[in-house]
Amino acid sequence: MYTINARLLKAVAVAMSKEETRYYLCGVSLTVKDNWAVLRATDGHRLILARQPCAGDNCDVIIPRTLIDKIKLARKAAPELTVAITGGMVSLAYAGETFGGALVDGTFPNTARIVQGAKSDISEAAQYNPDYLADFKKAAEIMQDESPNPVVYHNGNNPALVRIGSQTDIFGVVMPYRIGQDLQSAPSIAWAC
Repeated sequence: MYTINARLLKAVAVAMSKEETRYYLCGVSLTVKDNWAVLRATDGHRLILARQPCAGDNCDVIIPRTLIDKIKLARKAAPELTVAITGGMVSLAYAGETFGGALVDGTFPNTARIVQGAKSDISEAAQYNPDYLADFKKAAEIMQDESPNPVVYHNGNNPALVRIGSQTDIFGVVMPYRIGQDLQSAPSIAWAC
């Protein structure tokens, strides 16, 4: 049994995939090791990671979207959410309610490789999907952060780090638009001059 912050789980879940063909991304990866819980979610274009102290045996599972979506954050409820894993099943208990179901049977991608490539190189700016940036702000708001605006550390055409609010134990990574692939030519401004 593990105790994690429900707000942290919901903030990370903002980056979960909705694409059922990539079913292993339709959830939040929970890895517990050395008394730390690491939560990760990605849809392949953005990634949110968070960590918190957590006692318990080592584990590496994917909690399905269907269960996470059932959690309704309560302002006055304690932030603790209990995660119980038995075999291929998981139950989440929060604010007097318990939800259970099967874990996602799959392997979550190696996000360490993506994070390592997300170094800050502000000499080359990039373009990002504004919806993804808004989702990073949403994650900070879920955490009730007083500084919810995300800060993108440009990295050219490589993944960019994103500071989510003022907290140090949660951050994001966003993939830029690829020049020639995602971007069209700049609009003509001759008519306005």
